[in-house]
Amino acid sequence: MARRMGGPMGLLLAERSVAVANQDAGPVEEPRERARAAGATKPGLIARVIERSREAVQSIRLPRADWRTFGWGLLFLIVLAFIAANWAPVRVSFFGWYLDAPRAVVFVTIFLLGMLAAWLLEVRSRRAQVAAEEAAEAARAAEEAAAGEGEDADDEVLLDAELPEMDLTDDKDAI
Repeated sequence: MARRMGGPMGLLLAERSVAVANQDAGPVEEPRERARAAGATKPGLIARVIERSREAVQSIRLPRADWRTFGWGLLFLIVLAFIAANWAPVRVSFFGWYLDAPRAVVFVTIFLLGMLAAWLLEVRSRRAQVAAEEAAEAARAAEEAAAGEGEDADDEVLLDAELPEMDLTDDKDAI
């Protein structure tokens, strides 16, 4: 066992003796954080920021590299180039009011308004289709209920009806 000396030199000797002892005994897992000398301080602000940044970067999950991701990235670059090329201001007038805005912003706004109108029409048609399907299903259920009651009534009539008696023994045409 190593003799412990005071100061940093003693700490180094103790670490060397532990390392030599571990080599003799085989692989031993050491804790990641080494014991600190008396009077050592906690990590500073910069060390904590670096550690948090490292954890944040390691937790980032990159998107899959497939054709869909490539297409969206290409579309984004085209839109970005379009905006950069059409940054000249344009005056938009509407019933006496006017607005000076970059051409690209006007184009994108008109495009988004068109998408909103198409989406609203799609929602309206879906709701109408669902309402029509529900009405058709209710009508089918009513018809089945009415048909079911009619069948039960017919069964009762047939059961209650008296059938004529037939004498099959007198049949001369029988073989």
